[in-house]
Amino acid sequence: MNKNDFIISEKSGIGLVQSELLLKHKLKHAFTNSKGGFSEGDCSTLNIAFHVGDKKEDVIKNRRKILEIMNLDIERLTVAEQTHSANIAVVDQKNIGKGSLSKEDEIKNTDALITNLENVPLAVMVADCVPIILFDPQRRVIAAVHAGWRGTVGKIVFRTITKMKDSFSCQPNNIIGAIGPCIGPCHYQVGEEVLNAVDKELPEDKEKIFSYTNQKYSLDLKLANILQMREAGMADANIEAADICTYCSDLFYSYRKAKGGTGRFWGIISLEEE
Repeated sequence: MNKNDFIISEKSGIGLVQSELLLKHKLKHAFTNSKGGFSEGDCSTLNIAFHVGDKKEDVIKNRRKILEIMNLDIERLTVAEQTHSANIAVVDQKNIGKGSLSKEDEIKNTDALITNLENVPLAVMVADCVPIILFDPQRRVIAAVHAGWRGTVGKIVFRTITKMKDSFSCQPNNIIGAIGPCIGPCHYQVGEEVLNAVDKELPEDKEKIFSYTNQKYSLDLKLANILQMREAGMADANIEAADICTYCSDLFYSYRKAKGGTGRFWGIISLEEE
């Protein structure tokens, strides 16, 4: 597994974190940060989510700015109504552009998106949860995954890789995966609800993903998802994880650090025409 092979760049005042593995395939993708946008207050300044109390027009301006920098079409941007589920949707011609300019139009009750369509950006919104983007260069299939603790317990990334295999004949050992900035175990202490859920659904991983210090349990969400990617058949050499904790960094939104009132950043990926 590669931990630090990420490139952090700035374009027009916006910071983009990108995977070297995916850049080698000339794949358009990024994890955005919280700087360089138009939002004010708790959402300052590059918030891309409609549901956090931000002005709709500012969210759209932020989205447009990011997509213009990446040379992507906002009308084809496809976004889900994330509910911390393990539900997955395949994006086809019928749902291109869902959620691009309005929350009401988002793909409902879904936390992972998959497509083989070109020029259809898929994006997930996070602020401590784990953003994961996947790419099969052989079958030319992409996915964007939002994995909070509930999605992780529901094995959403494992299920997404399985769905890529079942729907598009992807071979998991060909899939490349990049995990973006997320909260680290240094600041992710959890209670009995999470402990019990992991004990029930991920018993084989419990000892690896929990640590106990100062009479508190800490959960390593990033490692939990890496273990599922391995279990699904992905090769270690094809898994890249950013060594950035959203709580520790001042460049990313952190729901836990802000105690709830904050914006969201993107994990975004799009296939170009061959």
